[in-house]
Amino acid sequence: MTLQIPNENSQTNTDTQSTNPTENRIKEAEKVKVDFLLKEYEVLRQEILDKFKGRSNLISSGVAALTVFITIPNILQENDNVSRISDTITSFDLFFFLILVLLIPLACSLIISFWTAYSSTIATIGLYLTHIEQRIENLSPDTSSFHPKKELIHWENFLRRNNSKRLQELITSVGFVAIFSLIAICSLIFGCTTFLPKINQDKINLVVFNGFTFIGLSCIIYGLHSSIFNIKLIFKGFSKVRNPL
Repeated sequence: MTLQIPNENSQTNTDTQSTNPTENRIKEAEKVKVDFLLKEYEVLRQEILDKFKGRSNLISSGVAALTVFITIPNILQENDNVSRISDTITSFDLFFFLILVLLIPLACSLIISFWTAYSSTIATIGLYLTHIEQRIENLSPDTSSFHPKKELIHWENFLRRNNSKRLQELITSVGFVAIFSLIAICSLIFGCTTFLPKINQDKINLVVFNGFTFIGLSCIIYGLHSSIFNIKLIFKGFSKVRNPL
């Protein structure tokens, strides 16, 4: 009677063959995940670039609009065909008053609101990209036995480890809002102090002018309120905290 000794090599090969399909499926699933994350990362990075471009166009358009508002009264002032609304108010006074207390505050409010909205969106998308970078890093092969493992994609995380970058974004946002808010407030005050004393005797015109003043003031308050909310999102977006999804 012959005693058969089991072949260890054949047993090992059998185990390897049985585990290889499972390992391959896991690797393929991880590859699909990484490809999907990389595509999402690419799309969101492009959206950030689009927001940067939109923010630059907004500043150019806003400055151009303010320049037009300031130059139009000078052009109209040279025109001799100026009609009188009352004994003390001309059509030029009314138009100039509307520019000072309504159009300039409205333009400044829209500029700071949209600019901070663009910036907060950039910061929020960047914060989300830090999670994608971490997931890609976790799914990437571990090569620590050959050399220290490095992050494959780490730009957004790098920005949030840099304290000066977060401080720079905060100072830029606050300074931008402060400058355009100051322009709007000074324009409103100048318009009120220049033209309202002319119509103290006319109650109807006084009500109309005060109504426009109230609308201009409301625009400034709205712009400041939305900007403060967006600045909070900007600061949060550049936070160091990196929570898993």
